[in-house]
Amino acid sequence: MKSVYIKAFGLVILSLFLMSCRSLTPINNIENAPVLNLTGKKYTTEQVKTAIIRAGITRGWVIQEIKPGLLQGDINVRGKHNVTVEIPYNQESYSIIFKKSDLPQKSGKIHPKYNIWINNLNSDIRVQLTSLNL
Repeated sequence: MKSVYIKAFGLVILSLFLMSCRSLTPINNIENAPVLNLTGKKYTTEQVKTAIIRAGITRGWVIQEIKPGLLQGDINVRGKHNVTVEIPYNQESYSIIFKKSDLPQKSGKIHPKYNIWINNLNSDIRVQLTSLNL
C-alpha cells in the first residue's frame, strides 16, 4: 500500500516538473532598439542614460552605471525573484540583455514573467525618451 502512495507522489512531482518546464519561454533580449527623437535632433548619451535610469526607477529596477555606455539593471520582485540585465546604450540605440536570474530557466528559456518585466522596462524607456521631446 505504501508503494502505491510513493508512486502517486512521484507522479505528482514529475507532473509538476513537466508543467513548469513546458511554461518556460525563450529569453527575450531587446537588441539595438533605436533611440528615436521626434524633433530630428540626436539625444546626447547622457540624455539616453537618464531616460533609461528613470524608466527603471518607475518599475522598481536599480540601475547602476558599470562604465560609460553600459548600465546594469537589477530587480527584486516581491522579495522572491532577482533578475539582472545589462543595458548597453549610445546616442543611437540601446539594448537590454539577460545576465542572470533565479527564475526557473533551462536551455535559453525562462519563466514568462521575465519577458513581461523586460518588455515593461523597454516600454518605459520609450516613454522616457519621448518625454524628452516635450
